[in-house]
Amino acid sequence: MHPSKLLTNQPSKAIYIDSIATLSDPLSSMSSTFSLVSLLTMAYHIRTPLPSNQERLLTLLNTMSPALRTETESRYSREEILNSFVHFLSPVLNGMAGMLELLTNVDAFSRPEDFRQFWNLERSNLIRDFVESGGPLRGMQGYDVPFLETFVKDPSCRIALGSNNGILLLVPGDAEVGDDVWWDEDEQRLTVSRKGAEDLNTNAEAYLDNGSRITVMAISSAT
Repeated sequence: MHPSKLLTNQPSKAIYIDSIATLSDPLSSMSSTFSLVSLLTMAYHIRTPLPSNQERLLTLLNTMSPALRTETESRYSREEILNSFVHFLSPVLNGMAGMLELLTNVDAFSRPEDFRQFWNLERSNLIRDFVESGGPLRGMQGYDVPFLETFVKDPSCRIALGSNNGILLLVPGDAEVGDDVWWDEDEQRLTVSRKGAEDLNTNAEAYLDNGSRITVMAISSAT
């Protein structure tokens, strides 16, 4: 879905979803350990659905990569996609950089079981797998497929965390904290609006850990 202009006010037929509380750096900058740790910290703090009812890393993957449900889905197996994502996370997972910062950011020492659960990804627990193997399994199918270049359609986008519902959203690179996210009935998609803003991009996506769009859930719970 190609971004269009960011709205200066809410769409004419729209349902309010959330406002942006936290923003990641552009996805293109995730080679930086600081940016990756910040992104993982946001994913850890997802509140909708409850962390006990979802895999937060899978929600992050689906939010970053909505194109996985369309044109790329037939070109890569599920195993290749997941292993590519594991490689994307490996700078933190292998413990060489960022893990201590992440542990501190999410207060993992006081909630070790929740931190362990955070690393669940479908049938695997990434922390356990890396500890048992002594590092990344470079022979895994798809591990060397570059995740951002292959599966992220617009790396200038950012990931946002909603302030009220704690949902994860893919938003344009020029979105800002405090912008509002709406479900546009006419366009049948999420849009971002900012009062008084002009000449900015709009386009937002939110996904559950199973890859389904979060908008149905968000609309039913919106007030």
